[in-house]
Amino acid sequence: MSPLIRVSPDSGKTLDEWIALTKDKDKNFRMVAADVIGIIGPEAKTSIPALTDLLKDEDEQLRNTAAEALEKIKKEKMQEPQ
Repeated sequence: MSPLIRVSPDSGKTLDEWIALTKDKDKNFRMVAADVIGIIGPEAKTSIPALTDLLKDEDEQLRNTAAEALEKIKKEKMQEPQ
């Protein structure tokens, strides 16, 4: 059984560090990174290429997490006043 990991956008990591974790060898780190980036929302638009790369991962759960993060970024981005 793996330990429960609690993270938040306020964990002290920069967005660039979260984006870098999307390339980690460990699937769990990639998953957490995608989830946190989604929580950050439209301010994380620079992460779109990294999240798009995760859509090609062999792990279905990771692909779903990346897709959800992209939806959160794009959905909130569309709601911003122009």
